[in-house]
Amino acid sequence: MQLARTKPRLSRLTLRLMALMARFAPRQIVKGAMATLPVPDQAMLTRPEFQDRFIAMIREALRAGPRGAQWDTALMVGPWDFRSHDVRSAVYLWHGEMDASAPIAMGRYMASAIPNSHAFFVRWRGPFIADF
Repeated sequence: MQLARTKPRLSRLTLRLMALMARFAPRQIVKGAMATLPVPDQAMLTRPEFQDRFIAMIREALRAGPRGAQWDTALMVGPWDFRSHDVRSAVYLWHGEMDASAPIAMGRYMASAIPNSHAFFVRWRGPFIADF
C-alpha cells in the first residue's frame, strides 16, 4: 500500500502485472491471495463462486489501467484534505477485526475521531459466521 504513495510508477507496474495475471492466470491470483489474506478472507476465497467474483473485481478495477487503483490506494495511506472531526453527517463504519489491510486500531481511531460515527467491529468465529 505504501508503494502506491511513495513510488507510484512502480505501483502501477505491479498493478499492470496483476491485471495480466487476472486475465491469463486467474487461479494464480487466488492462490497468491490465499497465502496472504487473514483466515476469514481465506474461508470466503475457498468458495468457487467467490473466487469468480474476486477475479471479476480485480479485472474491473484495472480495466481502464492501473492509475485509478494506484491513486485510490495512495489516498488510503496518505493525508486527507479534511479533518475527520469536521465530518457532520452520520458515518457507518464496518471493520473486520482480522483485516490485514487496515489494522483494527485504525478503525477504532476513526470511530472516535468522527463525531457522528456508528462503528461495527466484526469478530470472526468460523467459516461464514461473524459476531457484530
